[in-house]
Amino acid sequence: MPALRLLDFSRQSDSSVHLSLRAPARTTVVGSFGALEELRLNQDITTTTVVLNLITGPLRHLECMVEGHITAEAMDRLANTIARLHATLEELELALWKTIPADRNAARWQHMDAIRQCRKLTYLNILSPPFRNAFDFTDSNLAAISQSFPELGELSISWSSNRDDLPQEGVEDDVVAEKGVTLCGLALALQHWPNIKSIFFTIIHAEDIFLPPTQLERIARTIEVTTSSMPMSSPALVAFFLGRWLPNCYFLLEELAPLTHLPETENGKQVAFAMAIVESIRCFGQFVDDPLYPKQFETPAILGELIGMSL
Repeated sequence: MPALRLLDFSRQSDSSVHLSLRAPARTTVVGSFGALEELRLNQDITTTTVVLNLITGPLRHLECMVEGHITAEAMDRLANTIARLHATLEELELALWKTIPADRNAARWQHMDAIRQCRKLTYLNILSPPFRNAFDFTDSNLAAISQSFPELGELSISWSSNRDDLPQEGVEDDVVAEKGVTLCGLALALQHWPNIKSIFFTIIHAEDIFLPPTQLERIARTIEVTTSSMPMSSPALVAFFLGRWLPNCYFLLEELAPLTHLPETENGKQVAFAMAIVESIRCFGQFVDDPLYPKQFETPAILGELIGMSL
């Protein structure tokens, strides 16, 4: 299949396909997919890694839905296999929410570190399993990838919080909130991302923003930030922080999309209130920077033709 450009390899009931791919004697028969540009996989981690090792073409778009048990070693192998595609890979979506970590060290962000070699990425979406200690994504991790993906325009790092969608094994008592990034950490990371336009995190901590980092610079470009949770102690303090450092960042709680919906949770009301203050600050700043004087208003020509007016 030397001319194949798109391959959708989803899970089938017939396991013979998976077995043949894993057999070393058959890998040379399958082919190298030398022209493949887009690949979608929905397999266990072993089959996913084997298939990716067959790719030699200019792969630009990769979607991997991984299922079943995973180990730290298997995650390392998968990340290193994806890193082989760094020369051309532009879009990566890695869904691990149906996996079962074999131990508390499996599926940690540190086991995906090799992906940082894919510096041409413009889109990155990683959906992690919500198991205890399985996935901690903090400010230091965010800072590392902000410097690794200078072309990134859209980023989503999250974990699944819907128990109904999870495998039944090992779910009880193991679903916890991720540590998450902080608002200050996000503002620092944005210093390195000139092209970022859209961000999604499961949680953004905005409780402690009393002492902004000294190296923080004001970012004027427009960025949309969506989150499932944004705990804060003071919406007004958050608003003043955003107005000072991120005046054109629009923060939206996931429950508020689409915009026609009103906030239902207390946190949703806090975010909406904070953004209302930011909008007021933004409007006031524009008025101060570029005030309108009466002489700037022109009288519409139609008013000169009026003979009478009744109010």
